[in-house]
Amino acid sequence: MSMPVHARTSRSTARLQRDQDPKHQQRLAQDRARTAGAMDDLREERERVLGLIESLQSAESRRGILEELVGDLQREGEERERELARVARAVVGRDARTRELEAELAQSASRIARLEQQASSLAAALAERDAELRRSQQDPRRAPRDRPASPRTQADSSGARARTPPGVAVGQGSGDSRQESELARLKAERAELTKTLAEVRAATASAATRAGGHDEALAEVRARNAELESALAAERRRFRELEKERASARRETQDWAGALETAQHERSAEAERLAAAQARVKELEEHAAEQREATRALQSDSGASIARAKELEADLHAAEEAVHRLESEARARNARLEELERANARWRTFEEARHAAAEPPASPAPASSPAPREVLREVPREVPREVPRETPRALPEGDDSAGAPEPVPEGATRLLVHSEDGREIMHVLGRRTSIGRTPDNDLQIEANFISRHHAVILVGPVHTIIEDLNSSNGVHVNGRRVTRQILRDGDVVHFARLQYRFVVRGAGEKR
Repeated sequence: MSMPVHARTSRSTARLQRDQDPKHQQRLAQDRARTAGAMDDLREERERVLGLIESLQSAESRRGILEELVGDLQREGEERERELARVARAVVGRDARTRELEAELAQSASRIARLEQQASSLAAALAERDAELRRSQQDPRRAPRDRPASPRTQADSSGARARTPPGVAVGQGSGDSRQESELARLKAERAELTKTLAEVRAATASAATRAGGHDEALAEVRARNAELESALAAERRRFRELEKERASARRETQDWAGALETAQHERSAEAERLAAAQARVKELEEHAAEQREATRALQSDSGASIARAKELEADLHAAEEAVHRLESEARARNARLEELERANARWRTFEEARHAAAEPPASPAPASSPAPREVLREVPREVPREVPRETPRALPEGDDSAGAPEPVPEGATRLLVHSEDGREIMHVLGRRTSIGRTPDNDLQIEANFISRHHAVILVGPVHTIIEDLNSSNGVHVNGRRVTRQILRDGDVVHFARLQYRFVVRGAGEKR
């Protein structure tokens, strides 16, 4: 009994000595350092994967927008083609109608010419009849000899002379009845010619009226044809422009497709690296489990090593709690990152639309113009959500404040201070404060040299970031123009010619 107890005691003593060995302690410290490094690598890989996912989603959304634009352009082109075909058919119909009107106008002109000839001939005949009638009335005995007889009258007279004996014919030629009958016949012919002339004149007036109407219709048709031709030319130009836009959209879609494929390849590579890191973490977890088993064995073997084993177990539990805490923080951070990614995408879309509608750079105001008027709107007092920690940008050469910015104390208030007429105007910054000339900004500065949406200040739990929204006159921090910059306590910020000072005040300081 004493030998096994002695053996166990010796083994426990050896294990205790091994645990107290500096090399063993160094190996444990190295294992813990490797575990911490693996966790850091895992967090970095997750952040990179999230960034790639964000880029991929942005590219996919842009690709969808471009596809919708191409579809709209195609539909518009088809509609334009149908409209062009309809206009062409209308032009052909108008041309045919024009030709018909021109032919009808030519017929009317020829008919008018014929009617005018008939009217002139009838007028001449009527004048001749009137002259004969007047001559017959003036000298009834001489009228039959002087007046040239018409063919019909000559035939009647020759027939009468043939049927009448010579003695009787001479007696009748001197009678009044023959002259009266001749006078009645001439009057009847005159009435008939007058009636015919009136009809010819009425027909001529009607033909002239129709010709005038045809001329007006022809002028309208020609004007309409000119309008349709100009509209057709404009539609053709618009169609060519749409074709150019469609080709440009297709090229841009192809470029985005290539970028998307590259992002997918990078995402696959990052996924492989993440799997390798997870395998390494699993290996380290197995090694930690082995360490826990060794600790339990030491506790069961020797009472002398219980205290040391408890210390090791406490360290191990602390490491596990740290791992669990880091994992829970990582999950919460991932959820917040997803929410912030969605909010950032919506915000960027809104800002891009607002930048597209921004006015051109305003000319500098004259020296005698009044000072700009500032309008401060109520900033929401909600507690800002935690945002991903920004990587500080490299400071310009010669900057006295080089180095990482110090975190803001908990409960501190971020302010923008503007000095005017010997007094200070303080603006409390919210989670997001927009600065510009229009009333929809949180801080409205009514000045010509301030853009409609000049800048935005984002307040996080650690840093305060100012970002230029493509303004005309820019944003300057400590005399340098910036597009995005982390603000420190005491920084001087210029919006064009207006100077402000960024101040951080603790919860217990007086304002």
